[in-house]
Amino acid sequence: MAAVLISTGEEEYYIGHQVTPIACDAVLKARNWAKKASQSREVGRRGVALSDCVKLYNDTNDRLQSLLSPHGYEDGQTWLTGALTSHRTCLDALNDTTASLVPQPLHNLTLLLSQALASYVLQSQNKDREQPRLHVEANRGILVSWDASKSRADFIVAKDGSSHYQTINQAVAALTQMGANRPQRVIIYVKAGVYRENVVIGRRTTKVMLVGDGIDTTIITGNRNVPDGSTTYSSATFAAEKERKRAFFFRSWQTLNCYRVSKSSYDRKIGSMDGDSNVHAYSSCARCGKPAQLQCPKCVELKLPREGSAFCTQDCFKASWSSHKSVHLKAKLSTVSACTPEEQISTLLNQGWLYCLKKGQARTANLPHFDWTGTLRPYPISKRHTVHAHIEKPDWEIDGIPKIEPNSDLQHVVEIKTPEQIERMRETCRLAREVLDAAARVIRPGVTTDEIDEVVHEATVAAGAYPSPLNYHFFPKSCCTSVNEVICHGIPDARRLEDGDIVNVDVSVYYKGVHGDLNETFFVGNVDEASEHLVRSTYECLEKAISIVKPGVRFREVGEVINRHASMSGLSVVKSYCGHGIGELFHCAPNIPHYGKNKAVGVMKAGQTFTIEPMINAGVWRDRMWPDGWTDVTADGKRSAQFEHTLLVTETGVEVLTGRLPSSPNVFPWLNALTSSG
Repeated sequence: MAAVLISTGEEEYYIGHQVTPIACDAVLKARNWAKKASQSREVGRRGVALSDCVKLYNDTNDRLQSLLSPHGYEDGQTWLTGALTSHRTCLDALNDTTASLVPQPLHNLTLLLSQALASYVLQSQNKDREQPRLHVEANRGILVSWDASKSRADFIVAKDGSSHYQTINQAVAALTQMGANRPQRVIIYVKAGVYRENVVIGRRTTKVMLVGDGIDTTIITGNRNVPDGSTTYSSATFAAEKERKRAFFFRSWQTLNCYRVSKSSYDRKIGSMDGDSNVHAYSSCARCGKPAQLQCPKCVELKLPREGSAFCTQDCFKASWSSHKSVHLKAKLSTVSACTPEEQISTLLNQGWLYCLKKGQARTANLPHFDWTGTLRPYPISKRHTVHAHIEKPDWEIDGIPKIEPNSDLQHVVEIKTPEQIERMRETCRLAREVLDAAARVIRPGVTTDEIDEVVHEATVAAGAYPSPLNYHFFPKSCCTSVNEVICHGIPDARRLEDGDIVNVDVSVYYKGVHGDLNETFFVGNVDEASEHLVRSTYECLEKAISIVKPGVRFREVGEVINRHASMSGLSVVKSYCGHGIGELFHCAPNIPHYGKNKAVGVMKAGQTFTIEPMINAGVWRDRMWPDGWTDVTADGKRSAQFEHTLLVTETGVEVLTGRLPSSPNVFPWLNALTSSG
């Protein structure tokens, strides 16, 4: 049994661990396996992942070996936590390539390291000791007193070219090249700007401080991510590696993350990478309470406290996501009134958000010129979402151009689905319903339609599906959000929903080779009677149309039913868009107009699947297209509403494949009234 020496500064304790030496041996075996595998002509991401594992296990071995030297309790706990995190990072990288080739001993190492940490914490808690203090006072004085106009920096980084170094990596490289001639302590001053780079400070580059011009002015941001080909380890935006005798180690690996350097608060600065101090980068996991070093990237972006946003593993983070994301929404809503729309747009443009043009193929920083029909205006949009490599994708995912759909015979012939296709349609449409329900739960005043799109995207890809609208004919988002006078195909953007708005969310998902499509129009806060009448009447138009669906009914009769109810309600039916066939193709035959006296051909037959999606206007039926090439609005600026379902014609009638579930949120007052009366 190995003896682990623990020092509190006044006396030393020996705590015997049976698990730690076994873990050390397992780490060495894991490192040797990764090293051997990386030398066996492995190429691509797996080869890079194996090289990362060699580095990670070297670090892990160093940390475990440090337990054999005098150290503080917190140092030891930090080393073991870091060892476990490094191991999980290696597993994540390998699982992103070919999980079947990860040997079982690597999976067993997780248990060994966890047991070592648990044993260490348990035995250390049984000792009556004083917690060692962090020796940061000297560093604190330098950071707190830092003044760019008076203080001296060894290296100055300026994005605008006013200094010798334009990137942080250039300054770090110059420092490394100085070798033994470098100053004992180095200060790198990073002037205001957004530095788009991935920074790594090696373990031999010690006693370095980074200071900047402010929390919102000096920003480091990286954009490496696993879907784009990087490994988890190499995608870190900012990494600092330390000698094994020190407790400090810092590596953040997130899909997209910013680290802001502030002179207003010591605690919000990028920490001192000083070999003479012990800085501990862990908190309690928000889910299980275990020591945690990972932090939710969205919480970092929103500058939320580490407590409540830290997680011990990616698994804990994923398991908590459905409840944890409400923290982000609350934080955003608390800042709704913090700035004017003009200030919000200016900030977004500085962050790379742009207005959409030419059906999503172009962007501009200026609001397009247009004779707007109502009060709504477009806002800048964020960058397009990415989808995990393992998810099945439609053929327009890369270049925005559908290849199979426009040339298919199913544009002219209505397909009769096989039982196997129908079962896939049921599964996909239920998933689409669950995604729309997730979006419905976050709709309230102050939420942006971009945030709704984010919920839709994350819920879709989390289920292993692809959001069908994404890059379809270059559409830039994962769903459509149509507010007030927008009839359909509204692009999610940075505009915040206001009390009294109505918003339609149109969700389509591609899963197991087929599409599911539905939409609903929701109230935002308290709406006026006219808007409530419009939305309820539109809902009733769809319900009445569905009620006639069965074999033998002509497709043109759908429009007659919808037009009759809309006219009786004092509303008009949009004629520019129609329902459509759906299945392995997103859009195909039949076309189903929603207005009266249409000339649609064909009759319904069992096994057909199609959508009915009436768009009903409070004013005239005519429409106009915004400069983005997608957003269609009412010609008179009055409001429009829409509802949609994907339907299956059965032998005896119809099955609503996207129907509401028992778990669907109660957002429509008239449905509650019907339930109560029933």
